[in-house]
Amino acid sequence: MERRNESHRASAPNRRGRLSLPVGTDAGSVQSFDIDNTDELLTVAETAKFLKISVTGVRRLQQRRLMPFIKVGGSLRFARSDLRAYIVKRRVEAIG
Repeated sequence: MERRNESHRASAPNRRGRLSLPVGTDAGSVQSFDIDNTDELLTVAETAKFLKISVTGVRRLQQRRLMPFIKVGGSLRFARSDLRAYIVKRRVEAIG
């Protein structure tokens, strides 16, 4: 019986220009990233400046997987739209 193993297929952009993981990977919470979008990617230092926190604080958030990030080679990048969404999620509403 011939079995198709989709998990060995390399990640490639689909018709809509989105990258997605191969079928069968353990990435239930990973979402696709729109590579056609002209969203600006920020470095760790730029992200720290944007959030007005330290570089160490950004690295802690990233290492604990509390905010989305993108690996480019050995470097980390953060999409500006992801940072805005993170800020919105962290907002604490007034009680009164």
